[in-house]
Amino acid sequence: MKLDDIKPEDIKKNIIYGFIDKDNTKITEIKVKNILPENSGYYLIPGKIKTADGSMYPAILGVSSDDSGELFDVYCFINNSWTSQNDKNFLKKINKSKSEVFPYKYHLNVKVEGDINEDNQF
Repeated sequence: MKLDDIKPEDIKKNIIYGFIDKDNTKITEIKVKNILPENSGYYLIPGKIKTADGSMYPAILGVSSDDSGELFDVYCFINNSWTSQNDKNFLKKINKSKSEVFPYKYHLNVKVEGDINEDNQF
């Protein structure tokens, strides 16, 4: 399975994802209860972001439980596909200025034990 196989309606499910290849292109579903244990790895957690201008987008958030819940990537569902915030055309694809997007807040569908970034969440 690849990231593009995930649909916005899948975001509401209590499923997270993990990379299964060295190039970080293939993912697999991982069933969890309500919280990810601290120091258990890197995950792609469904949720949403709320941009600085208040717009909301379905999102898949790359989070490290090994690093106190640090975000390592964010994919937003824009124009019927997942776009990484690290994409050089991200602002153009989301059709917003940098100040309209950043700083954004985010919501994780599954909590991460020991997450020190809760001030950035809603």
